[in-house]
Amino acid sequence: MLPSAFTPCVVLDLETTGFLLKAPAPDGWNARVIEVGAVVVTSDLRIVSPIGPLVRQPAEHLYHPRSRRAARVHRIPPAAVLMAPHGEQEAAERLAAWLTAVRERFGARELRGWNQGFDFRFLGADPWNTFERTGFTKGEDVSRVAKRVVGKRAGGLAGMLAALGLQNPNAHRALADARATAEVLITCQRRAAVAST
Repeated sequence: MLPSAFTPCVVLDLETTGFLLKAPAPDGWNARVIEVGAVVVTSDLRIVSPIGPLVRQPAEHLYHPRSRRAARVHRIPPAAVLMAPHGEQEAAERLAAWLTAVRERFGARELRGWNQGFDFRFLGADPWNTFERTGFTKGEDVSRVAKRVVGKRAGGLAGMLAALGLQNPNAHRALADARATAEVLITCQRRAAVAST
């Protein structure tokens, strides 16, 4: 039996060039978004309407020494980011338009993610301003849901996927991580439903 009150939501993940600083570094560097991944989890617990665009950033930012650590994690080639069709402002506008469309089509009104505070700092700042533009609210962090249902943190998203018998062969790519996070959420919803019967 599925929970009757699951609220449709968007599960989102970002790949960035590092941690967003409270103020730019002395040389002007601050982390930027290079990839957005998002899916809708419907009221009947299906994953639909995926998006996963790269976000163009200038070469001097991508090859900056401060951007290298993140590049070792996500392994997105700078050349691919340089060739992305949309820069940050246009990508932010396209994300807002997509969110508005899925809100109308599926009734989704919450954004969720894995350790979402990291991503939501970017989404709350210029040029994204995602919450302000779309009226979406912040739903419960999927890592907290998983910890409550599974009973432990299990070593991040990869550990939780393993604990639940799930896989993510393209870890640290935004769409793959968004989809994996959505699968964790769905699995936890189903387990909670079984436990409550």
